[in-house]
Amino acid sequence: MSSPILDAIIFLFSLDNLLWLALGTCLGLIAGTLPGISGVSMMALLLPFTYGLPPQTAVLMLVGVYAASVYSASTGGILYKIPGDAAGVPATVEGHAMAQKGKIGLALTADIYSSFIGSVIGFLGTLALTPVFIEIARSLGTAERGLFALFALVLAGTGALSRADPLRGMLAIGIGLMVGTIGMHQGTGFIRYFQPYPQLWDGINLVWLIVGLYAIPQTFRLVTLESYIKENKVSLKFEIWQETKAFFAYVSTRKWLVLKTGMMGTIVGALPGLGTIAASWIGYQEAYRTSKNPEEFGKGALEGLIGAETANNAAVPTTLVPLLALGIPGSAASSLILGAFLLAGVYPGPQMMTVNPEIIWSILLGLFLTGFFFVAFGLPFHGLAVYITKVRTAYLIPCIVGFSIIGTFIATGFVEGLYVTIAVGIFAVILEKCDLPVANVLLGAILGPIIERELLRAFQVGGIERFFRPVSGVLIAMIALLLAVSIWRALASTRGPQQRKEGAA
Repeated sequence: MSSPILDAIIFLFSLDNLLWLALGTCLGLIAGTLPGISGVSMMALLLPFTYGLPPQTAVLMLVGVYAASVYSASTGGILYKIPGDAAGVPATVEGHAMAQKGKIGLALTADIYSSFIGSVIGFLGTLALTPVFIEIARSLGTAERGLFALFALVLAGTGALSRADPLRGMLAIGIGLMVGTIGMHQGTGFIRYFQPYPQLWDGINLVWLIVGLYAIPQTFRLVTLESYIKENKVSLKFEIWQETKAFFAYVSTRKWLVLKTGMMGTIVGALPGLGTIAASWIGYQEAYRTSKNPEEFGKGALEGLIGAETANNAAVPTTLVPLLALGIPGSAASSLILGAFLLAGVYPGPQMMTVNPEIIWSILLGLFLTGFFFVAFGLPFHGLAVYITKVRTAYLIPCIVGFSIIGTFIATGFVEGLYVTIAVGIFAVILEKCDLPVANVLLGAILGPIIERELLRAFQVGGIERFFRPVSGVLIAMIALLLAVSIWRALASTRGPQQRKEGAA
């Protein structure tokens, strides 16, 4: 009798799947380094092309893109002070300052090994957290699952843990919920909003939505992005083994920092609405708090770079825990991975561990293997990164547009899907101009139907009494508390400037 873990290992180490994972890792390294491109944008472009692949294979490639892009987001920042993503900003602050002092070899080496250590800590944390989440999920009824999804949505929307603007966050969530209600009502069969268009009776296709929200706006951002790297002034002449020894010699004196920031990132990654950006700043702040030389921060503090990169890479595996255990994505990247599952006809959640446990194990082991891949590819990648950061946006824009058109058509075969994708893309540009988080729109559109289905089913089976059970009551109270705190924060933020004006008068 074969075990799921053995089946996952056999599946993962087949040549085809290793190549897909390696391809995803390479594309993630490039996406994180390119100015104006992010790992999520690359995942959005690739998602339509996963149609027809086995679900594990599709997710393995996207996981490789995601993990590698989080690491490489700081590469361009260290070289040219151009982080590929917001998660790479703290490492950019210290890494670029180190490069200016002639320590670019140590900065790049510390970046890659800290990322690897963080990914290992995050993997171990994921192994511990996933079974716990699955057991919790199995004990939940339909009402509790719907309320938990609503809690995750409110937590992400209000920015209660990340200090984001709660009004803008919840407005974006509301827009996403409206998008999620397009199509046939799950209880009555009533067609909402677009009755004359049969292509939308099942709702907006996930590929149309994702490509529209992420890939199309990327072209507009690139149009306005000026490449200000005129010439290559970076010298990458350093001895990798000497820098490796120097890094591990330093880490031996700050091993508790590495362990603490890795554990912090692991926990933060599992919380909906936070992810790698929050983890990187939390790790950076912990390094500053425990430093014996805090005055060095901002001037090339190696411990600041290590803390930030360990934490944000530790958060990568655990961002998938709510998705795998509960079927609830907590970030934009996990929403895209959910899209790959749905395209393959697989629904993540507590039943997956019973029906398809090998899928979960292959993904978790793939995450672990990705860490070794981006170390193996990342060391020689540094030389290539010097030239990747100088790619003209004029070459990137037609590539993104072309991939978007081809991918949208491949996924569904409907020309109408292209029109919907363009419309969603234009709407996403407007949202960004209004400073509304696009990730929240996607979360609302994906979680909205889940919330509606579970709550409707609970009401039909058990009536209103289902919502007065202990777990349901706690979740309702937590949702109400989050909303109350968010309203208070919003009022306080508007009251502050008003009081300052009155004081000045």
